[in-house]
Amino acid sequence: MISNEIFFLLLVGGAAFAFGLVMWRTLRRLKSDAPEYKQLNLGEVELDPEFMNSVTQRYGDSLELSDALDQVFEYLQEVIPFSLSGYVLRKGNDKLLYKANLLLGVSEVFVEEVKRRLSEGLKDKLGETTAHFSIEDYVRGGPVNESNPAAVRSFFSVPFYMNDELVGMVGVASVREHVYNDSIISTVRVIFGEVMHSLSILQAVVTREKEKLQTLVDGMNEGVILLDKDFRILVINPAVSSLLQQTQATDLNILDVVNYFSGTVPLEDTVSKVFATGGSEVFSEVCVGDKYYEITVIPISNEDKVIRVGILIEDRTKEEELDRLQREFSAMVIHDLRSPLSVIKGAADLLINRSDTISDAQKIVFLNQINESASSLLDMVGDLLDAAKVEEGKVELFKETFGLNNLLNEEKDYYYNLGQQRGVNLTVSLDDSVGQVSADPKKIRQVLNNLISNAIKFTDNGGQVSLFSKNLGGAVQVVISDTGKGVPDDLKERLFDKFVQGRGSEDKGTGLGLAIAKGIIEAHGGKIWIEDNQPKGAKFIFTLPYS
Repeated sequence: MISNEIFFLLLVGGAAFAFGLVMWRTLRRLKSDAPEYKQLNLGEVELDPEFMNSVTQRYGDSLELSDALDQVFEYLQEVIPFSLSGYVLRKGNDKLLYKANLLLGVSEVFVEEVKRRLSEGLKDKLGETTAHFSIEDYVRGGPVNESNPAAVRSFFSVPFYMNDELVGMVGVASVREHVYNDSIISTVRVIFGEVMHSLSILQAVVTREKEKLQTLVDGMNEGVILLDKDFRILVINPAVSSLLQQTQATDLNILDVVNYFSGTVPLEDTVSKVFATGGSEVFSEVCVGDKYYEITVIPISNEDKVIRVGILIEDRTKEEELDRLQREFSAMVIHDLRSPLSVIKGAADLLINRSDTISDAQKIVFLNQINESASSLLDMVGDLLDAAKVEEGKVELFKETFGLNNLLNEEKDYYYNLGQQRGVNLTVSLDDSVGQVSADPKKIRQVLNNLISNAIKFTDNGGQVSLFSKNLGGAVQVVISDTGKGVPDDLKERLFDKFVQGRGSEDKGTGLGLAIAKGIIEAHGGKIWIEDNQPKGAKFIFTLPYS
């Protein structure tokens, strides 16, 4: 059985590998279709494959256009003279990113002037005002020098497009006059044209691969989150919002996830550690409120470099509840085994050691105690064996043809006195058209014994338990209803699971009876379920095919 961690690595890592392979093939095709990449002379500038590879690799690592543009400006710095180069990039419908790269210590006024010219140029190209845009500034390179009075004396700008959509403007400025001629401007235009063409193709590939990955993870029950190094969510599936009890996964950011597990898992530090070390981290039995989770944080690497981190969130609440029920069951079985064994041993000791002093009447009492305790032990062991067979799907059936209505009448007579002792009226209402069924009568009696005894046990004095049969054509339906305490809605779904006690009672059983009943009925090809009885109580219903 493959582990969740290995599956997640195969899922996301495989998608990352597929993406890388497709990107490599795309770039290879671009190079073969455009031989000028191998030897493109633009005046003194040669646009080579290594440069294009570095740009596309940067974009592929982060899926952020600004990162690819930064790589282009590092290249421009080597081939074009400037005091400041920069760009204005559209980020959504209401935000611009202005990045300035300084080579000389120009003033803040110089930096702002370039920003104004780029923003105005973008406005003219868009044919709309940019006044409603908020602008995020980022300046890198040499320090701003307010004592430098030099103004912008040479400047040009070039628009750049992705998939035929205007996404920004690039500008180059100098404190010297007459620096940029048509050849340099053409060089920048060609560089950005080719770069954006390649990135447009790559973006289409990325979009397709991301859609495939999203479709794959959307079908998972586990929560899946894929992060880049800036903690941006690249992939998230709907299961995350369900597990974190949020409305929609698309509204979540990594802080929502971190805050949900705060105090239990240092998720932010763990993601940073995985990026740094390349090792996986697993947190088991993470408790938040009444929920239990297992969280796995996994690195996604490319050429020994961690480029993504995946987070797998698994709801372990049911498993933890089952573990708790099993512990309680084990303790209960040990207690219930000890009690009849103590009775058997005590009675046997008396009969062996004090036989001469015990009357015949007392001997019969002790023997009856031994017999009843042994029967109790046999019933308990039988339940355990039956539960094991049900779990393994090995319920043995010895079918016979018999009248189901006759069996229901026999059960009514068998439990009549017990009902009277508890003040519960036991009735039957049988459909005369119900014919004979081909089934295992002992197993069906075992199911009825469990359902009827439970109904009587959980019905108060003065209540009623009723048995019904109904001909459904190809099957017969049996209903055991009571006017007792009923079953809470949150327990109905789990009522037929092992160890689950459906209704409070001082006289608790093993919690296996309904699980065994379900296994028996389903082995016959039938179904069993529970409904509310009106005005109160519960109805246990099962169907049996006639053959």
